[in-house]
Amino acid sequence: MIDQKNITQALKELRNNSTTTKRKFDESVEVIINLKNINIKNPEEKLDYFFQLKHPIKKVKVCALIGPEMIDDAKKNCDTVIVSNEFDSYKQDVKKIKKLAKEHDFFIA
Repeated sequence: MIDQKNITQALKELRNNSTTTKRKFDESVEVIINLKNINIKNPEEKLDYFFQLKHPIKKVKVCALIGPEMIDDAKKNCDTVIVSNEFDSYKQDVKKIKKLAKEHDFFIA
């Protein structure tokens, strides 16, 4: 059984023992947990564990490059939607492409 107090204590020790140098970027912690004696193929040993992060993750912006048949789904799930018939306007304008790249974190096609 994973105890939240143990994980919290370990993270506090990690931050306290880290270097005191001020960083110019947000530091992160990667957690790797090795699970033993669990058969993931057995439905009775299903593993679901969720926890809330103390600091929220920044919202990512997604741009969809799609065909006309997916417009409705893309508009529901993405921040920006560019349909295939609009691609030519982006080919001609490098500044427009760079602006699009700076504004979005992910692109899906």
